[in-house]
Amino acid sequence: MNIDLRDPTVVIAGAFNPAIFGVGWIASELFGFDDGASVNATMVADIMQQTQRAYIEKVGVMAEPFRLSIFIDDLEADTIAKAENAVLKTAAALPHTPVAAIGINFKFAVPQPEAAIVDLIKAGDKPEQLGPVRQTEMTSQISVYENIKLNLSRTIADDMLVLKFNYHADLNALSAISGTFSGQINKWYDHAVNSIKALYGLDDELETIKALNT
Repeated sequence: MNIDLRDPTVVIAGAFNPAIFGVGWIASELFGFDDGASVNATMVADIMQQTQRAYIEKVGVMAEPFRLSIFIDDLEADTIAKAENAVLKTAAALPHTPVAAIGINFKFAVPQPEAAIVDLIKAGDKPEQLGPVRQTEMTSQISVYENIKLNLSRTIADDMLVLKFNYHADLNALSAISGTFSGQINKWYDHAVNSIKALYGLDDELETIKALNT
């Protein structure tokens, strides 16, 4: 089973100004580099989405007019801590940014899943009666904790099962996450992995698909 880290791990929906999020500002405000310090930043372009993002110390940051995305390039504790700190530093630096929601996301892929697992996800209305089915997708919204909703999507296509976990919470102000966001990525990552085991009996060793060649 794979976990695809090329998608953002944390997304904040809000009115962000991309012009603010230059590499220098990201380095100093979100990662604590001194002004003028040498920063080893890597730019990653997404041709399909027509976007690019800067990675510093295996954490990517990308601002768009209506959302801020944070990426991690491995599951090491230090990388996750830096990503969470970047979220908290954003809240401290831009406390008056209008926001609507925050999500923590994980995307898993199971190559050539067993037929028994595929059968769990197949639609009960048997659309194959109409012709060859190229892709099947199901989405469920699940209340998992107080104000946290899990949007769980399951897609079968090209001999691949893709599971997307989106842990969503409404957010009225960035200050609402100050002091409370640390540990959240690991918390919901563990929940996702345990959910996959409970639903499908899968507990394979995870391989990471990364954006950086590191």
